[in-house]
Amino acid sequence: MLPPVAPPRRRPPDGLAVASVALAVLVAVVQVVSAVTSFDARTRFQEVLSTGGSTADVLTTYDWVVMAFAPVLLATYVVTCLWLSAARVNAVAISPRVPHARSRLWVWLGWWVPVVALWFPYQVVRDVQRASTPSGRTFALGPWWTAWLVFLFGSRITSQLAGNDPEMVDLLPGFEVVTAVAAVIGCGLWCRLVLRITDQQDAALSAPPAPPPLASRPWPGGA
Repeated sequence: MLPPVAPPRRRPPDGLAVASVALAVLVAVVQVVSAVTSFDARTRFQEVLSTGGSTADVLTTYDWVVMAFAPVLLATYVVTCLWLSAARVNAVAISPRVPHARSRLWVWLGWWVPVVALWFPYQVVRDVQRASTPSGRTFALGPWWTAWLVFLFGSRITSQLAGNDPEMVDLLPGFEVVTAVAAVIGCGLWCRLVLRITDQQDAALSAPPAPPPLASRPWPGGA
């Protein structure tokens, strides 16, 4: 009788981790460029509004940056969820007894479903990190998640400021700068987290399997 074939060993999603980090950096860079160009955009918007025109009548560098942001965010979302999904599968294999508050479906849905997007992704990442670290030494997620929420709300607010209200337009650079600061801080923390989880999974999955327990032997003289 042939011995059972051992299943292939899982590997950490190294390539996806690098891609996720690179795209996170790109998001932060685009947000910083958006903040820098918003000052000139405010001036041009105020000028056209003072003559009775509309901000839709001018096309600034800021507008081009905003338009480029959508595909960057979409690519970041897809790659990040692919990495997180693979990391979650590995985490379950590494620590099968560690509970996960959310199912694998929420790896993808948690980021954009209204209301639950405020905490579901945090729980998914928290549980993946905890299950990937049998030693229990985890990275604090509070600062990263706070920066993400500031970036999220800041982006939504700035999208409403480039209208035809001069007072709202005047607030545009300030909110863009706050959003850019949050993006840079969140990017740094996220990159550290992704690389750390991937390294931990690499170490856990590369470790030699534990030897099987010795078969019990009868005591000398036993039956």
